[in-house]
Amino acid sequence: MTMHNHTEDDIDSGQGRYPESWYPLLISRNLAKGKLKLVQAFSKEWVVFRGLNGEVGVVRRHCCHMGADLSNGDVIGNTLQCPLHGWRFDVNGNCCFAPDAYKNTSNLRSLHCTEAYGIIFVYWGESVAFSLPYIAEHANARPHVVTLDTPFYIVTLNSFDLNHLEFVHYRRPLIAPLINSKHPFNLTLAMEAEVIVKKWPDRIMHFLTSGRTKVEIECWGGSFTWMKNPITNAGAILTALPLSMSKSKLFIFGVDMNQHRNSLLGALRVMIIGWIVWRFFILDKKALQGMKPSRNRKFIDADAAVHKFWDFYESLPRFNGK
Repeated sequence: MTMHNHTEDDIDSGQGRYPESWYPLLISRNLAKGKLKLVQAFSKEWVVFRGLNGEVGVVRRHCCHMGADLSNGDVIGNTLQCPLHGWRFDVNGNCCFAPDAYKNTSNLRSLHCTEAYGIIFVYWGESVAFSLPYIAEHANARPHVVTLDTPFYIVTLNSFDLNHLEFVHYRRPLIAPLINSKHPFNLTLAMEAEVIVKKWPDRIMHFLTSGRTKVEIECWGGSFTWMKNPITNAGAILTALPLSMSKSKLFIFGVDMNQHRNSLLGALRVMIIGWIVWRFFILDKKALQGMKPSRNRKFIDADAAVHKFWDFYESLPRFNGK
C-alpha cells in the first residue's frame, strides 16, 4: 500500500498513481455487438470490443506479438482479431487462436469489466477487491458526460468540501458532519444544511424540505460517489475516469430509491432528478476546471472533512497497470 501527497510537480507523473477501483469507461449503448472502440484511460490507450454474445473485453491497444494496432482489427465471433497475423484474443485477453506457425503465444493485458447503470465499468487492479455498488433500480440511463482538465478524484474531494456549499450552492451546513468508513475502500459522510433561497430552484427545495435538507454521501475507491437525500429518496451518482493524472471524464446521473408500481412514473421521476442533479453540478464545473489539488495547500480547521478524504484517498492501494 503506497502513501503519497499530491503536489503540482507530481500531478502528471503517470505510473502507479491510480487507486485500485471501479471506473466508468464507456456508455454501453455506444458499443454494439461485433464492434470495437479505441479509448484513453489511465494514461494509456485501450481497445474495447463487444462479442456477438454481448460480452465486453477491454485490452491494451497494441498486440503482444509485434505491436500491431488492434484498433484496426476486427471482432470475429466473441474475439478480437489482430490485423497483422490473425491472432485472436478473448474478452480476458487470452490468445485463443493463432496460425500453426506460432506455437508459443502470449496474452494481452486486459481489465475486468462489468456493465451497470448503462455504463461499461472497468476495475483497475489485478483482482477485484470490492463489488461495484448497486444503489437503486431506477437510474437515469442517459448520464451526462463531461471532460474536465483536472484529476479524476476532484469531484469526490469537492463533495467532501462542505465550505463550498454555501458560496456555490446556497446550502449552509448546520452541524458537524458524521464521517465513517464501512470498508477499506469506502468513506461515508452525513450532514444537514439550511437551504438559502437565492434562485427559483432554491425555492422549490426550500418548499420540499421546509428549509432544512439532509445529505448522505458514499465514496468507493475514490472514483465512485453516490449522494442521497433521505427526505426525498432522490440522489445522484458521480463516477470519474482518469484519462491522465491531470485530465478526467465525469459521468453523472440521477437515481431514485423509491419503489414505483408505475414504471413510466418512475422513469419520469428519475429523468427530472437527473436534470436537477446536472443543474446542481453545473455550478461546480467552472470552479473545478483546471484545479490543481495538493495537500500542501493552506487548509483551515473547517476543512476537516477534506482532510478525512485525503487520508482515505492516500490509503488506497495503487496499481501500475503493467
